[in-house]
Amino acid sequence: MKTPESMLRAWYEAVVGPGSDPTDAAVASAVAAVDRRASAVLDAIEASGAGFFTGLPLMREESYAASQSIWQTYRNLRCLALAWRTPSSQFNNDARILRQVLQGLAVTHARAYHPGRHPFGNWYFNEIGSPRAMLETCALVKDALDPVALTNYLDTYDHFVPEPSVRTKLPHVPETGANRADKAYNHMLREVLAGDNSQLQRGYGALVDQLGQGRHSIFQYVDSGDGFYRDGSFIQHHSVPYTGHYGIDLLNAVASYTELTAGTEWSLSTTEQRFLTEVVDNTFSPMIVDGQMMDAVRGRMIGEPRNSSARRAQLLISIMLRLIRSGLIERESAWRDRCCGWLQRSPEPHHLHGSPAEVALMRDLLLDPSVTALPEPASSQIFPGMARAVHRRPGWTLTISMASRAVAWYEKGRENQAAFHLGDGMTYLYGGDRQHFDDAFWPTVDLGRLPGTTVDHPQPSKPDQFRAQRAKPARASFAGGAIFDELYSVVGTELEEMAPPDGHPLIRGRKSWFCLDDRVVAVGSGITSRTGHPAETTVENRNLGQDSQQVLLLDGVEILAGRQMFAGKAQWAHLEGVGGYIFHDTPTLRVLRERRKGSWRRLNLDGPEAPLIREFVTLWLPHKNSAASCYAYTLLPGASPQQVAEEVQQPRARIVARTPDVHAIDVPELNLTAVNFFAAGSVAGIEAERACSVILVWQTARHARIAIADPTGSTKPLRLRLAFSAISSSDVGSRNVTVDPGQFSTSVCVMPSPGDVPGQTRSVTLHA
Repeated sequence: MKTPESMLRAWYEAVVGPGSDPTDAAVASAVAAVDRRASAVLDAIEASGAGFFTGLPLMREESYAASQSIWQTYRNLRCLALAWRTPSSQFNNDARILRQVLQGLAVTHARAYHPGRHPFGNWYFNEIGSPRAMLETCALVKDALDPVALTNYLDTYDHFVPEPSVRTKLPHVPETGANRADKAYNHMLREVLAGDNSQLQRGYGALVDQLGQGRHSIFQYVDSGDGFYRDGSFIQHHSVPYTGHYGIDLLNAVASYTELTAGTEWSLSTTEQRFLTEVVDNTFSPMIVDGQMMDAVRGRMIGEPRNSSARRAQLLISIMLRLIRSGLIERESAWRDRCCGWLQRSPEPHHLHGSPAEVALMRDLLLDPSVTALPEPASSQIFPGMARAVHRRPGWTLTISMASRAVAWYEKGRENQAAFHLGDGMTYLYGGDRQHFDDAFWPTVDLGRLPGTTVDHPQPSKPDQFRAQRAKPARASFAGGAIFDELYSVVGTELEEMAPPDGHPLIRGRKSWFCLDDRVVAVGSGITSRTGHPAETTVENRNLGQDSQQVLLLDGVEILAGRQMFAGKAQWAHLEGVGGYIFHDTPTLRVLRERRKGSWRRLNLDGPEAPLIREFVTLWLPHKNSAASCYAYTLLPGASPQQVAEEVQQPRARIVARTPDVHAIDVPELNLTAVNFFAAGSVAGIEAERACSVILVWQTARHARIAIADPTGSTKPLRLRLAFSAISSSDVGSRNVTVDPGQFSTSVCVMPSPGDVPGQTRSVTLHA
């Protein structure tokens, strides 16, 4: 049996990195970054004053700021301890830095964080952030730590976190998701430091929720609230898609837990290991594109300048490599190939942010001749549990962000103060310009004109009084769609823009996206506004960087660089390096090319105030304030101007319905018809009894396949009537499908089965 001492040694090797090669440029860069941070922390130590570090007073007052200051103090001490422990660091085994760490722990304990103090300020700092930083600091310097002092610090942990499975100040509230994983890891580290084998079971118990008989175990799927969904979604804070932040934090805590417990009786079971493999494959991997974590699942953290999407992706990669190293994952080869491809396409070098241990893992992967870097797959996926869709093609990816009665429009904390239109149908186009969203996009973009959204447009300087933190649409339930063979999809959402005190939405409408091989057709209808401002649909709002010379064409005519406004009729546009845009029915178009000035402080109350300037091209369609207001445009990512002009003359996809209740397209060369029924209706030979999404493809003259889904998440049967007679179906029986052929039409009924995932696509094959 492993002893706590041997468990701690394994943890050291994982955190510090065994045998990191100081002559390797990437590792040396990471070690130099550790030294720079440690030097800055040393310079901030106060000889006397209110705290141990300048600007971090250890206050007696019970406030958010006081709890945050304690957390940041412990993080600084961990930074010093890591440098002291890191081989090849200039501070390795430095007696002076060790003395400062030990003194800092003692001062913080005596003044601010000890058993005599009631929990105060922010619960996270008290129960997760400060305990983790304190315990990891103690672990890094344990050999030099006085046993009495260590006991005092562990007593402090016990005081603030007497039971890791629940919230201390609200013991009736069980922890979920990332919070539970963090607390379980913290508790396991606490018991390892104490050297008490008899208490180690409590750490594992918190991870799987033994106290609650497994109801909130992180190794099980949920149907609502926080956690992993079978459809690949991840939710935290009850209603916010958070794969790219809290989801990664959860996985990071589990990886740290495994580094402590691998090879012990408290390590993960085979079932739990399989669950981890599933969620990495089905939840996390789909949210990475070209080495970037998609902003659509990063919640309020898009407003955090130090947390770029590339850095979050690299953190996920390092976690996957750590899980492989632990020996718990069977898909080692597939994961390594996938991670190598992400790293090779990342817009940021892998040695910029990671610890020396993380960088060494990534360096070894990139140098391994047995690894084959995988390209991005061609696929189409919908995640109903978090109202997100992802459509991938070689060279580009489009992500769609929606809201529903279960999924919030947006979340803010001290970050993300004004980006409250994220769930109004924002589209994120990833292509050749891989720095687009990380290059100061959020602090400089017009937040009232996010691409894909339909809103009214007074420039939002603060969140609207009707759109509260984590607010959700009151009525809109349609958010999702159907997928055909994981290659094509039809996605739709009901627009319900803010609800004033009278309960009636200020803006209503229906929006659809038809995602095909080389294009996405966007359709909207029934758009009305009660705000006094006509609604607008933003087609594109592209960050061109600081000094762009990219050419913008409208109907083949160049729009010069510099601030320029265009208002008039146009059939198409083309933006160099991005692709083309076709405007169906030649509507009135607005185009603005401008240099925008902003700062991170605009989004983040603690962000830098330094001004940032980026050039943007914005294209939008103004709407008349009537129930008949609609739009239709096509995105052609990566297309040349000539290809766009040719498509205008000979369109491959035809819009066949754009009514308030039905959106549909027809693609003759694919024999494909795709429909969003927002209510009962009939179009193109397909009749639906209620809301659903349908894709019908004729694969031969007598062989058709239908993909059907219910984006409202209802468990009622789905019934279609098709304008042809089918004589058989290979899906009848096993999938609760019934087919009733008539002389001139066919009825298809899909019954939900126990265990079906709400909003999932079901396929039916028909033989005419």
